[in-house]
This record gives sequence, structure tokens and C-alpha cells, in this order.
Amino acid sequence: MTELRETPPTGATVESAETLVPESTMGGEGGAGGAPADLHLPEVTPRRYDDEGSLGMGGMGEVRLCLDHTIGRQVAMKVARAGLDHRPDVRTRFLLEARVQGQLEHPAILPVYDLGRGTDGAPYFTMRRVRGRTLEQLLTALESGTDDLRERFNERRLLSDFSQLCLALDFVHARGVVHRDLKPANIMFGEYGEVYLLDWGLAKVLGEPDDAPREGVGKSTRLADSGPDTHCDVILGTPGYLAPELVRAHDQVDGPADVYSLGAVLFEMLTGEPLHKGKRTIDLLNSTARGAERRIQSPNFPLPPEVQELVLQATAQEPEDRPTARALHEGIERYLDGHRDSERRRHLADALTAEVSVAAATETEEARRDALAKLGRALALDPTHGPAIERLVELLTDPPATLPDEVREELAEQETRQTRHAGRLGAGVFLGLNLFVPLAIWTGVRDWVPFAVFAALTTTTGVVSWLVSRLEHPGTIQALSVYVFALATATSTSVLFGPYLVAPIFILVVTLLFSLNHPPQYRVLFVTLGALAAIVPMGLEWAGVVGPSVEFGADGMRFLPRISEFRPIPTLAILATASVGAILIAGGAMGPIRRELDRAQARLHVQAWQLRQVVPTSGADGVKDGVGGAEGTGADDPSPREARQ
Repeated sequence: MTELRETPPTGATVESAETLVPESTMGGEGGAGGAPADLHLPEVTPRRYDDEGSLGMGGMGEVRLCLDHTIGRQVAMKVARAGLDHRPDVRTRFLLEARVQGQLEHPAILPVYDLGRGTDGAPYFTMRRVRGRTLEQLLTALESGTDDLRERFNERRLLSDFSQLCLALDFVHARGVVHRDLKPANIMFGEYGEVYLLDWGLAKVLGEPDDAPREGVGKSTRLADSGPDTHCDVILGTPGYLAPELVRAHDQVDGPADVYSLGAVLFEMLTGEPLHKGKRTIDLLNSTARGAERRIQSPNFPLPPEVQELVLQATAQEPEDRPTARALHEGIERYLDGHRDSERRRHLADALTAEVSVAAATETEEARRDALAKLGRALALDPTHGPAIERLVELLTDPPATLPDEVREELAEQETRQTRHAGRLGAGVFLGLNLFVPLAIWTGVRDWVPFAVFAALTTTTGVVSWLVSRLEHPGTIQALSVYVFALATATSTSVLFGPYLVAPIFILVVTLLFSLNHPPQYRVLFVTLGALAAIVPMGLEWAGVVGPSVEFGADGMRFLPRISEFRPIPTLAILATASVGAILIAGGAMGPIRRELDRAQARLHVQAWQLRQVVPTSGADGVKDGVGGAEGTGADDPSPREARQ
């Protein structure tokens, strides 16, 4: 038997080729002298094989499980289907299949052990009996299978096996052979990581005549009534996986036709849906002729961009636009290299996240810092890591019971900035109160001492406030000293209009500003001192220590002059200025505080929004749908194929 010859790369023109086997054994209805093609095959030794049942049924052949008594092992025996074994063309193709498969020595191609004639004269050949699932059966199982099965046959595993298949097909093409019937039912995954390319019944040796009948694809009614199985009499191949050029003309067979089938298998393997859909063979052929680019790019099938591009290239309408099987293998490997790196990152992220206990992380500052650091590293490794995101959100939305030292230092620094800002503001306000002195004098002076005291207090308060604003780290004592001077200044206005009119307004403004600009723990002290500053002048009047500032009569309440004559125009001017000034001072001081509160609130809302965006949305990954089996060589649990509509 002659060896298969090496050929140029797939797609190149084949000028000559050695015959696969001696021509005398492969001629039409007879070989030399018109004898049947398989006449010279040795007849099986009686009782060598015990039939143990069927393993699978294909379009032209049946595979049966047999026990080989000579070797003492189980083998898979393929025989022509009943009713076809008498046809010379089927017997010729059967022998071609056995010899092609037997000479293609590759780990992904089952070795042929024996070739002969049965006691009934029908040819048979035996090969390795393998256990596993066809890709067709696997996709059906994945559709309704367990999480364990989906984990075993995840995207990475399927693509890795597919990459091996591409290399096997590249070997086949290099030996000058085209498989011509690639589909999920003819691809098997073994129990221990093996990948097998099955069923060489339609294989063609390039450069040799194809002895099987090739009726043209025309308007035959048989096409409309046929299902999507392997065809021999009408078309060579399986509609839906057949390359467009084989639909147009069956003699245009070359390596790119197999690559097209690989692209269709790759699409179906990752989406669970066949590339071409239809109830009738003619529908599948028409879909093939139209092209599947829009279906491949459909958002209903979110393939990884790199894989989607490979499917598009492999299923190009023109054979010269398709990559070789090896180029397809290399593209898958490039994608898997990145996928493997992602897997390593994910495993590292899993390990880091597993070390984080949210309950433990909330106990101490050190534990929380360590947990956040680990979750940060986990997300740096895998930004979409769901468990890490969930635990990070838990920690971020559950603040610690006590403030961390760094936060306290930041708050202290912020308090310092606020105190210095308040000191600058107070210096301007209290020094500006000296503008009231000329107005007060204009009301008519009776006693100059209170005016001098008021002027001294406003000036002193302004200077002290300015000095505090210049300190690098002003503390509570300094702020409290400014507050005491400010209250004294506000209280001193009671000697002019009494404790019920102007003084309470000034005391309220001062107390409010100091309460807002200093930590809340001092708020009670500020309010208490402010209340005392308002009550003390009232108490002095009630006790008779100082004269009354108001009196009540039948005609209403009248303010009594003490240190001023209360001339009408300047008195009204000073009252109006005091009222408007209090409003301006309070409003001007509250503006920056309100802006800071608004900014803080906006930051909190933005942070909450960002956290909501971090939480991943649930989605289905991996293979969603599948289809189920047909002919297999030693496939366990075969199931009938259901075409997707």
C-alpha cells in the first residue's frame, strides 16, 4: 500500500498526487478483470469477533461493539448499513474510508486494526473502541446538565479541544485528504481529554477521482424532503455544515471546505445554536448560499470579539478568504493565552477574597485596612470578580464604629482650616462693628464710658480673632476665647437699647456661627454660654442692679434712654443697620457652610451611585443551548439529534 503524499498548504493548487491505494482494488464496480473491489479482502476467521451490540448508526454505515478473541480486547467494527452493502459504489467508498483512516496516523484519528470480509461477503473494518461523547451529545447534555458538567466543559476546555481538532485537520490536509463531513456528530471528546475526528466515509484524496456518485444539486424534490443528515446519493456532506462552494459545485473540494465546517462547528459549540437553521435541506442550503455574517454578529450570540472574528473568517463565502486549519488553531491559541492569564488572575483573586471575612474586618481598624487592601488587590487582578465586589460593597456601606486614626487626623486638619477661616471672618465682622460707634454717638451721648467699652470690646475681639486665624493649629481654647469676647461684645449692646432688642440678635448670630464652625461636642457649651449672655443683662434689670430699659403703659411699650437720648433719625438708622447687618453677617457666614454641606452631600450621592455601578449584573455565561447526537464510534449514551428551528 502506498503512503499518502505531502501536499502544498491548504488552498494551493494540487498538480499531481499519488493514488491512495492500488487502482486495481478501487475501480468502480470491479477491479482488474471486472472483479468486485473488495473481492481480494481476507475473509474473517470464524468466531474471531463476538458482536456485543450497536454503538451508532450513520448515513452509510453502522458501528458495532465487538470482542476480538485473537487479541482479547473490545473493538469498534464498522460495516455498511443493511440494504446498502450490496451496492458497488457504497462498497468502494467503504474501502476508501478504511484505507484513508488507516493511513492517517494521528492521535485524533482512530487507528484501523483490521480490514476484511465477513462470512456474508460484506466488507468490514475494526478500529479502537473509545469511550466519550460526541460534541453533539455534549451540547445536548450541557443544555440541561449539572453545574459540574458545565465546569468540566467550560469555554476554555471546549476551545482547547477545538484547537487540537484544528491541528488534526491541518495534518489531514497536509496529507492531501479532505474530510468533507465535519459536524458535531463526527467529533468526539474522550474521558481523559482525548479529541477524535470520526467518520471518514466521505473523505476525498485530492487529485484522485471521487468514485461515489455526485448527483448535482438542482430542483430535485428529494432535497425538499430530506433532513439535515449526511447525504451520499444527493449531496456529499451534511447541509448546514457544507461549504458554499460545495453547494454550488461538488467537484470544488479542497481544504477550505473543511475550514468552513470548522467555523460552523465553532459557532455552534459556543452558542449552542447551529449556524444555519431550517426544517428542510433546501432551507439549510439556501442559508449557506446567503451567508451567515449577520447571524454570527447578532447580539443574541455574544461571542468574544476575537472568537467572533475567527468564525467570520472561517465561514467566508469565498474559499480563498478563509484561513487554514493551522491558522485557525493559532488564532484560538492566541485567545486562550489571554484566557489562561485571566484564569490565573481569577484564581489569585479567589484566594485573596477567600481570606477576607467581613465580620472580622469590622472589628478593628487594622483588620479593616488589611481586608480593604486584599479586596483592592483582588479587583486589580480581576475587575469583574463578583465575590470581591460584593464584600467590598459590604465593607464600604458598613462604616466602622470608631473613626480610624487617619480619618481623625483628616478631620482635625479640616477643623483647623474651618477655625482659621472663621477667625478671618470674625476679625472683619467685629472690627467692622466699630462703624456703629459714630451712629451711637449721633443718637445723643449721655455717658461716654459704655461707648468706649463697646469700641474696646469690638476691637479686641477682632484682633484676637485675627491672631487665632494666624495660628498653625488653633485649638478649642483659642476658639473659645474668641467666642467669649464675641459674646461680651454682643452683650454690651444691651446698655444702649436694653437686653431685649439688639443684643439677642447679635448673641444669636455669634452662637450660631461658632456652633456651625466647631466640632459638635462643643455645641452645648456654645449654646449655654450664649443663653447666659442673653439672660444676665435681663437678670440685672430684674434685680434692680441696673435701671430698666423699657416701660409699659396704656399707650404701649416705650424704650427708656440710658446712655443716649435716642434722637429719632440716628436711632432708627442704628436699629435698621443692626438688623440688616445681622442678616448680612449670618447669611454671608452661612453661605460657605451651606456650600460645603452641599458638596459633601453630592459626594456621598456620587459615591453611592458609583457603588451601585460596581455591583455586577447577573448574566448567563458559557454554552446555553445544544443539540444531540448521531453516529459515533464507541460513543456512550447516544441520543437522537433534534434540529433547532
